[in-house]
Amino acid sequence: MKNSWHYIVGDIHGCYEELLKLEKKINDHAIKNKKRPFIVSVGDIIDRGPSSKEVVEHFIEGRKKGTHDIVMGNHEAMMLASIELFKPHLLKRLKRKYPLWLYTYKERFLERSLSESMSWEDYLETLKSHWYGQGGKETLQSYGVFSEDPKDWVLPKTHLNFFLSLRPLLSLKKILVTHALPKSEHIETVMNVLGTRKKITHNVKEAVYSLFWNRSMKGVSHVRGKALVSGHTPLPSIKRHKGQKVIQIDTGCYSGERLTAWCPEKDKVLFVRAQKKYF
Repeated sequence: MKNSWHYIVGDIHGCYEELLKLEKKINDHAIKNKKRPFIVSVGDIIDRGPSSKEVVEHFIEGRKKGTHDIVMGNHEAMMLASIELFKPHLLKRLKRKYPLWLYTYKERFLERSLSESMSWEDYLETLKSHWYGQGGKETLQSYGVFSEDPKDWVLPKTHLNFFLSLRPLLSLKKILVTHALPKSEHIETVMNVLGTRKKITHNVKEAVYSLFWNRSMKGVSHVRGKALVSGHTPLPSIKRHKGQKVIQIDTGCYSGERLTAWCPEKDKVLFVRAQKKYF
């Protein structure tokens, strides 16, 4: 967008009130500098906090208006994989399909050779409470679903289509936005395939997986001259890895700390404190 500045926001995790307060600061900062704000989430807008539904609706509307964008985080990926496994009919007859680059739990089970150490039935038992226990319970409750049993799960089609539309990476003018800390080679793999008709291979799925989950800085650096901005790992404040041109901006709002945004054009950090510890 012309005459606009980007504001990259760390993991929101259902903290809607804090998001609104942070966006007030963002808007004030942009107006002061005669700019329009374009807000980008590093993913994990759901789970753990109390208002995932409201946050999702906020980003759906923001996308329609051209004021917001978002990459997929590991919590959105967990939710989709859980629905695909335990209540797949929710994903039927939707405008969008389950992304080919996103592992299903069955694929992950086979790719990791877990079948050598446990049965698929045993693995299923571990998965039944995986997303639910990692904050999915709070997400479902925000939609009015108070049952752990997947047969009772209900989510609006518009919201499911929104989740299915999310990409694992966003390339802006001077920065790349991912959820976690993928190695440079994994970013290159994803950038070379997404948006093309190239075959989605095992290596592509592994690369995407690292965009959601990796926490180590080993092999992580800027790519194609663009700084890398990520969330995923809660920190007391933003962390700059100047040599690698990497910035981590998740500051643990759901755990009672802060929700943070960073404006690369001005190198300005804005934050609000959490109202309480939610999870």
